[in-house]
Amino acid sequence: MSDKIKLDVTMKCKADSYRQANNLCIVEEVVPIPDADFLEMAAYPCRDNPHIKLHKDSMYADSIAMHCVLFIAEKQGDGFLVESEGYDYARYSQYIPHAADIVAGQAIRLNGDNKNTLETAVAGRLADIIDEMKGANDYCLSYEQFMSDEKIAECVIDYARHLIDTRSEFSGLTIDPGNGFVEFGQEELKTVRLISPLRVTTYDQDSGNDENLSMTHAACYRHYINSAISEYMEDEEKERGLMHWYGENDSLNNKVYSAFPSVEVIDRKLTGVTTLRVHGELTNEEQNALNNYLSGQYSDGWGEGFEQREIETGDRDCPEIYVSFWNPEDFEFTVEDEQQPEQGLSM
Repeated sequence: MSDKIKLDVTMKCKADSYRQANNLCIVEEVVPIPDADFLEMAAYPCRDNPHIKLHKDSMYADSIAMHCVLFIAEKQGDGFLVESEGYDYARYSQYIPHAADIVAGQAIRLNGDNKNTLETAVAGRLADIIDEMKGANDYCLSYEQFMSDEKIAECVIDYARHLIDTRSEFSGLTIDPGNGFVEFGQEELKTVRLISPLRVTTYDQDSGNDENLSMTHAACYRHYINSAISEYMEDEEKERGLMHWYGENDSLNNKVYSAFPSVEVIDRKLTGVTTLRVHGELTNEEQNALNNYLSGQYSDGWGEGFEQREIETGDRDCPEIYVSFWNPEDFEFTVEDEQQPEQGLSM
């Protein structure tokens, strides 16, 4: 999706005011549907549609507003707002770009009521404390004076529960209202390995040109390359590897704890391996986002610097090599199967 929000609306010229909404629509249901079904609904709004038929009882108009159902494409994220007036087709409709983002934002704002409730509870407790200490010259407030208040404790626990519930790497959320406990577990970290092609070159003294090495030949330099990778990693990368630079506060950052590049010999050929430590399973969208991020790191970020690093091999015929994790002509990540890589072919 584009970073800019696009709205399909009719603008009013020199409007008198907007003190009152003249065309209020209230969304009674938000219904995700497959992208193919969504495209058909949007392309042929006047055709009878099984999704509209299933939810038409939620659509009606009264003196206050049109009460609608918002159908959202599951992957693409746009929406189609419908009030069918009891029919099986979209008698009244509007296309809503970025509907999934709007719905997600509304959920966040609704949850913001917790903040207002917490502020109210804290203000009330503060008034009680000050009232209890009337006549004192100095006031001293402690955390215990606030957290012992049941309303404040409930608000804090409720908000913490919401934050935990939105994190996909957590599971088993349970609540003990009596004791104020929120119990949850984190999906165990598992190892996932992404396989990708390499390009290894050396400088040919005779021709004065760079020469590409075959991956079978380059396999014997595996240990030298991995040592160079280890030396090249920055201190801040040692815990999470390339994920240190990800920078987005999203589900991918929550699920993928670390990503470390290395090389290994697979089927007697030198191969790039990115070892991930992951909470749970990645969705297709998350896997694609991860692949795009790592591709960017290998082409323009971490990999661009590493491929310029001279690696000494101690080999008289090939004393220095350069290793690139990026090959624009034939690059893709594949998830390794259960087969273990070969460990042979060392000098």
